[in-house]
Amino acid sequence: MDKITKGNKAKRLLEDGVFRDAMDSVETAIMNKWRSLPVADLDGQHQCKVSLMLLGNVEANLRQFVEDGMIEEFQLEQDERSYLGDIPHGRGPNGKPKH
Repeated sequence: MDKITKGNKAKRLLEDGVFRDAMDSVETAIMNKWRSLPVADLDGQHQCKVSLMLLGNVEANLRQFVEDGMIEEFQLEQDERSYLGDIPHGRGPNGKPKH
């Protein structure tokens, strides 16, 4: 899948209310679990922290896909403008004006 397509799909996903609700729900569940753990349960606290970090990484990766797609799209537009700027307008294949 090219970067532009991936970026567009990632953007739609990030803007989707159901996805947002799912992410928020998982984060809330992890935070509630963390709060309910005994202070002495260092392993459980560590697992919750890692889970939150991984959840954040999912969103960060999606945002990076969006950014990469935007950069790729911009570069393609720049390349197209550069290419079109190199084509002499109103001239023949040899660069001389058409009569």
